[in-house]
Amino acid sequence: MELTIDQLAQRVAMTARNIREWQTLGLIPPPERRGRVGVYSSEHVALIERVKQLRTQGLSLDIIRKLIERSSDSEDEVRNLATQVLSPFAASLPANMPRAELAERLGEAAEEALARLGLIADVDDDTVAVRDLAMLTEIEQMVAAGMTLDRLVDTLLEVDRHQHEIADLVLQMYVNDVWNPFVESGFATPGWADIAENATRTRPLAMTLLSRMLQSALDDVAAKIMVAQSDRSRESLDTDAPGQASSA
Repeated sequence: MELTIDQLAQRVAMTARNIREWQTLGLIPPPERRGRVGVYSSEHVALIERVKQLRTQGLSLDIIRKLIERSSDSEDEVRNLATQVLSPFAASLPANMPRAELAERLGEAAEEALARLGLIADVDDDTVAVRDLAMLTEIEQMVAAGMTLDRLVDTLLEVDRHQHEIADLVLQMYVNDVWNPFVESGFATPGWADIAENATRTRPLAMTLLSRMLQSALDDVAAKIMVAQSDRSRESLDTDAPGQASSA
C-alpha cells in the first residue's frame, strides 16, 4: 500500500495537519521520500489506528509515545490500567420512561426539576430518558417522606458541586502520590501492572472511606440540629399559649 498524505488522511479520518503533528511528536515515523512526495504505507495506517484506539482509553499523546517505544507487552499492561482507572465508579441504570408515568410518580412539575438536575432528558413528545432509575426511585422516596421536589433538587445540585470538588481532591491526591512518581520513574514496564492493581484495590476503599466520613458528618450535624430544635421547643412550651392568662 502506497498513500500520499492526503490519501492517508482520508483513509484514517484525520487531517493532514494532525498527521504531521503526530510525526513531530514521534507517534508515527516519517514517510518514505520519493523525490518531493512523501509515501505512506499500511504500517502507518495500522500505527495511527493504534494511537487513536489508545486515545479513546483516555491516555495522553505523550504516554502513548512512550508506550509505542516499548514492547507490545507494555501495551497489554496499559490497556489493563486504562480499564481499571477509567471504569465508572458507580453503575447507573438508564432507561426510557413515559412522561405520564413520571408525572404520576412525582407530579406535573417533575420534568423541569429533574432536567435541572440532569437526571432526565427528552426523547420524544411522550417519552423521557432517565439517566439513573435508582436515583429517580430514591428521589421519589424522599419526596414521599415529606421533602419538596424543588428544594430537594436545589440541595442535590449544591451537593453535586461539593462532591465534584471532593472527587477532584481525592483524585489529585492519587495523581500526586501514585501516578506522578510512576511517570518520573520513566514508565518502568512492571509499574503498569502495579498501578492497575493499586487502582483496583483503592477504588472501593476510597468509596467506603468517603461514605463513612459522610455518615459521620450527618451524625454530627443531626445532633446539632436536634439540640437547636429541642431548645426551640422548650422556649415554645415556656411561652403562654394564645388566650391563656398570664400568671400574677
